[in-house]
Amino acid sequence: MSAVTINNLPAQVPNTANQLLLMTERPDLIYKLFAVEDEHPEGGGDIHTYRHYGRLPLNLTPLPNNGQNPAPIKSEVNDFNAQLQQFGAYSLLTTFVSAISQEDVVAKYFDLYAQWVAEMCDQLLKNVLIASASTYYCHFGSNGDDPTELTARDIQEVVTRLRGKSAIPIMNGKLGEMRIGSSPVRNCYALLCHTDLETQFNQIGQFTYTYNYPNYEGVLESEYGAVLHARCFTSQLGAYQDDASADGQRVYLSPMVSMESFAHIKMTGQMAQYVYTPAGSGQDYLRRTQAVGAIFTQAQSILNQNWVDTVRCTLA
Repeated sequence: MSAVTINNLPAQVPNTANQLLLMTERPDLIYKLFAVEDEHPEGGGDIHTYRHYGRLPLNLTPLPNNGQNPAPIKSEVNDFNAQLQQFGAYSLLTTFVSAISQEDVVAKYFDLYAQWVAEMCDQLLKNVLIASASTYYCHFGSNGDDPTELTARDIQEVVTRLRGKSAIPIMNGKLGEMRIGSSPVRNCYALLCHTDLETQFNQIGQFTYTYNYPNYEGVLESEYGAVLHARCFTSQLGAYQDDASADGQRVYLSPMVSMESFAHIKMTGQMAQYVYTPAGSGQDYLRRTQAVGAIFTQAQSILNQNWVDTVRCTLA
C-alpha cells in the first residue's frame, strides 16, 4: 500500500479558506468631484434643460443731444439639453452557490454593485467631457512626439485660455503658513488625469505636492499636487488612447474644468436602486436561480464649452 502524501490527497483536504476576504480594488473616482449636481423631478419628462444668458454688449457711443434713442441691445440666450437615460446590470447566482459558500455571496454582490454604480457615474461623466470639450495639444515638451509630454508652460497656456473666456477657478487658493517646506497654492482649476501622469508631474519644477501644501484642509485623497493655476487629480480610470500620437504612443486626455462647466443630473426617486430577485421567480420552477443587480437614471452635460479644455499629452 502506497503512502499517503501531499500529492495524492483530495484537493479539498490540504486547503483552508481564510476567513478574511481579500479587498476588491477600488479606483479613485475623480470626474464627478467637480460636476454641478442637479436633480430632475420625477414625471418631468426625460429632457433636463439649462439656460445660459450671455453678457450684454457694451454701448460706448454717447447718447445724442437730440433725444433720439439708441438701438436696443439684447443678450444672447442659449439652451442646453441633457437627456436622462437608464443604466443597469444584474448577476445570476444559483442557490447552490449560496448553500455551499461560507461567506454571504448575495451581500458581497450588493457591495460590488454599489461600487459599480459609482464607477459607472464617473465614467459617463468622463466620456461626455472627453467627447464635448475643446482640445489642447501639448507642444512645449522635448520628446519630439505630437503631442509632447506635459509641461508647466502647456498648463499655463490652457489656464490662459480658460481665464481669457472668464472661466472661474473651481478651488480657492491656500495662503502660506509658517511651515517649513510648504508653499502657498493659487486659486486653481482642476486637471483630471490618469495616474500614469504622476511620473510626469514629478519632472515639472514648479510642481507642489500635496504634502507641501500649507495645510491639508480640503485636500482629497485623489489629489496629487498643484502646478501654477491647476490642481491635479489622478485616477486609475483616467482617459487615454493607445497608438494615438504621431509616434504611435499612448495619448492621455486630461480635462481641465472650471466652476459650472459640466453637470451630473439625477432623477428624483430614480436614483441608484439595488435589486434582488429571489429564486423561484418567473420560470425558475426548481427555485435554483436568484438575481442581484442595480439600476439608476442619470444624465450628464457640458454647461459651457468655453470653460473646459481637454489636455492631450504623451509621456517623456
